[in-house]
Amino acid sequence: MSSVAVVNGQPRDPTSATSKENSQTPGPPPPVPPQSQTGTIVSQAQSSQSQIGNTVTPQPNSAPQRDSRRSEIYRYTGPKPLFAAAWANKNDRRFRLAVGSIVEREQGNNVTLIELDETLGSLVERGSFSHEFPANQIGFIPDLVTLIELDETLGSLVERGSFSHEFPANQIGFIPDLENKYPDLLATSADALHLWRIHPNNLVTEVAVLSSNKSSQFTAPLTNFDWNEVDPRLIGTSSIDTTCTIYDIEAQQAIGLAHPFSFSVKTQLIAHDKPVHDIAFSRIFNGKDNFATVGADGSARMFDLRHLEHSTIVYEDPQKLPLMRVAWNKQEHYHLATFAQDSTEVIIIDIRMPCSPLARLKNHNGAVNGLAWAPHSAHHICTASDDAQALIWDLQNMGRPVEDPILAYSAGGEVNQVHWGPAHHNWICICFNKSLEILRV
Repeated sequence: MSSVAVVNGQPRDPTSATSKENSQTPGPPPPVPPQSQTGTIVSQAQSSQSQIGNTVTPQPNSAPQRDSRRSEIYRYTGPKPLFAAAWANKNDRRFRLAVGSIVEREQGNNVTLIELDETLGSLVERGSFSHEFPANQIGFIPDLVTLIELDETLGSLVERGSFSHEFPANQIGFIPDLENKYPDLLATSADALHLWRIHPNNLVTEVAVLSSNKSSQFTAPLTNFDWNEVDPRLIGTSSIDTTCTIYDIEAQQAIGLAHPFSFSVKTQLIAHDKPVHDIAFSRIFNGKDNFATVGADGSARMFDLRHLEHSTIVYEDPQKLPLMRVAWNKQEHYHLATFAQDSTEVIIIDIRMPCSPLARLKNHNGAVNGLAWAPHSAHHICTASDDAQALIWDLQNMGRPVEDPILAYSAGGEVNQVHWGPAHHNWICICFNKSLEILRV
């Protein structure tokens, strides 16, 4: 059984930052490989081998830091390993996240809602819920899903609530709603696509279970989903049965109601020859009709909802290795990124020049697990890996090889996922072991 919980974090002692340009000690500091800098952010730009800012990492039972500057790092640690996570997309709920646990079925998994409490200066848990199976992605609903928020008075992440999930959530996501037009909804994927409503008191109720196969009690497990940012009524899912399904939901009907609201299957299509691992809507043209998928057949494909009779292969792995994730550049809408199973490199593609990578990002020493484009910049992407590193790359000059990241953060374990804050452009979120951290970049 899964559950969601919100955790209260406590700030750790700050670590001093060093910088070639801003160091107050004589002479430049020696370059330090990011692998050895657990809990620090390191710049690898050729012009500066520096850590940025003063980092404050949360540590249990330590007193809050009475500093006029906000901490650089906040940590939430749950009772179980964490996997799927998501930033909230509402401007009135600053620094709120959801995170899901992933454990063996008999132990129960959790998803936790987390939010930055700027008064406390820390991430705080707003709630959590249990999940039967570990989530491979969060969109709000895993084994245990926990709502976490930064309590700025306490200076820590605190748990606001949680709820249980029958299977571990492999993806969690909040409704893309920066203008607060819709109910406070959260989605999670596992055995099906689940929609949850978060009430003002942080109580979480399930409002819908979306399945494309209503004639059978058994459906193929989902691998991921994406919520359309231009038209929040549209949610696309990917499945191990080689299909993708686009749902049209009537979210407005959920206002003030606890019972499930209506939805319909807009379309379902066989997208790949093997399981589909990820789906992502594109903002090109009107931002509603185009989406990309990647799958176990080693291809990345692009679809148009208006012309589903054919698709365009925009990249194929030379060794036909399964492609695991796909993400669109938030500003340069023709660029996307992907990576293959157990690969240490990330591929950057311009769909106007299909199958010819613009760049290969190769600095990781372990399998890549996640990637996230900056919401405010066309040139920056963050990647995460089994090597316990989160790397930020500057792709402004892709005419020549991109050899080194400009920033590196070494975590306390293999980084499962990375997410860039949609409403807070200078913060990223990572998950590793039993911890979720938000990092100021």
